[in-house]
Amino acid sequence: MKLIIQKWKKRTFPKKLFLIFDCVAVGILSIHFSFAAYAHTFSESYTDRVFVIEHDWQFSILYPISTTQLGFTPPFLGVAYVNKSAIDEAGVTIEEVSAHEAKHIEQFWELGFSHFGVETWKLEGVAEYVRGKPTADLCQPKEDESINRLNYRDYFIVVTYLIEKQGLTEEQIYETSEYPIETAKEWVLNNRCKKI
Repeated sequence: MKLIIQKWKKRTFPKKLFLIFDCVAVGILSIHFSFAAYAHTFSESYTDRVFVIEHDWQFSILYPISTTQLGFTPPFLGVAYVNKSAIDEAGVTIEEVSAHEAKHIEQFWELGFSHFGVETWKLEGVAEYVRGKPTADLCQPKEDESINRLNYRDYFIVVTYLIEKQGLTEEQIYETSEYPIETAKEWVLNNRCKKI
């Protein structure tokens, strides 16, 4: 069998596109694996594995489908990235978002492949609970707040209710089938928000 490497000019247009895509994908994966190797070598905790990315364009290279995300955790690499400029714009702290993303790293390692079967509200709600508060204001969310941040606020409310009122553990939350948003909202808002 003979390996033939075609010259660029002889390649068809679709083959050129696939070659470009392959090179970009391999480049991005190489960056992720470099961060992962560094983190696994030098980190002492999950929070140490969260890398602060200074600029939007750098964050977009690591997470090409990002829009307004404050951070993301690629599955099974054991690292996470937070977008400093998006965090500054949202008016939250790097420590809060890092705690959220560090929890996702832990979830990937603890749950393994079953992580993909856990509902989003459970994963994100637990991560927001560990963070200590949602990005959207708990008591008075802005009228023009993004739907994504309002959803995370609801996830935080439900998980807070399940842990603090019903006494569920994290593992029990992952297994529960109920999503008691109305009851949880009433309880959490009455207990966490001061009435004027």
